[in-house]
Amino acid sequence: MPSFFGHSHLAFKHTHSDRILKLSLLSLMIACAHSTFASEHLDSAEGSRTTAVLPTIAIEAMSAQDPVKTYVDYKQASVTRNGLDKKDIPQTIDTIDVQKYKIYGSNDLSVMLQGTPGVDTSYDMRGDGIKLRGFQADVSDIYRDGVRESGQVRRSTANIERIEILKGPASVLYGRSAGGGVINMVSKYANFDSKSSVGIYTGSFNHLGTTLDVNQVISDQWAARLTTDVYKTDSFRQGISSDELMLSPSVTFNNQKGLVWTGQYTYDRLHRVPDRGPNFFELPSGTSRDMGFAQDGDYVNDVSQTLRSDLSYTFAPDWTVHWAASYRQADQDLTIFM
Repeated sequence: MPSFFGHSHLAFKHTHSDRILKLSLLSLMIACAHSTFASEHLDSAEGSRTTAVLPTIAIEAMSAQDPVKTYVDYKQASVTRNGLDKKDIPQTIDTIDVQKYKIYGSNDLSVMLQGTPGVDTSYDMRGDGIKLRGFQADVSDIYRDGVRESGQVRRSTANIERIEILKGPASVLYGRSAGGGVINMVSKYANFDSKSSVGIYTGSFNHLGTTLDVNQVISDQWAARLTTDVYKTDSFRQGISSDELMLSPSVTFNNQKGLVWTGQYTYDRLHRVPDRGPNFFELPSGTSRDMGFAQDGDYVNDVSQTLRSDLSYTFAPDWTVHWAASYRQADQDLTIFM
């Protein structure tokens, strides 16, 4: 009996293994047949199919207001004076979109530069205080459309499209400087790409303003543009206020053969009732932060007028002659209380 059961057990194992082997061989034969059929079908399909390589398609979104601004950043910076894309230049360049700050009521250059890496700003009632990488920049390192704009004056950005900052020793391109870099303000001017727009903005403390930007293509060779900015605002401190008027017409001629000329006039007036009081942390005990310290008849009037001409001629694919001239007059009238 033990021998019988032992033999029967061995016979059962042999029968089970043989069945598994037969199933494995059958599966392998089916897989080989399917692979051969698929290979023959693929060869037949490739023999009758025609392939083609499509050209590369590049999609790039450009701003409707500035012809050099992409969806992400500005493509070029005129502060480099070489016409190359920013990504192809081994220099540190920051570009500020002025329109983004307009919604916050900002208009002065020093306010626009706040928060920019490597730039320190301060502001008083008479002018800008700007340091670039630790060097004083507001004296001789500020430019408007590539022309130096020096002096202790208030610099308005009411007609500025963008602000370009070239940092470090690359600023030697502009001659004498403090060494920290240069700041170039690029004006809105007539061109063949920008769209017209009108805007109204409002905010706290009776802040109300309007902008008008009309860019008109007259012909294939002529374009004209008119930009205006008018606003008035009070302050959280009593009796403190300011109002501004900016007007800038411009024309551009392009003969479609390499010659481009732009003429522009900009008038900017700002009237302010300044706050001569201390800051919040220096107020006497019990003094409200809303208290204004302007006296009767206290004011600061800034008037700036700029007339510029910009002429360029491209006589070869990689060669351009550029000539720019600018006349600027800045007046500041203020009361001084001793």
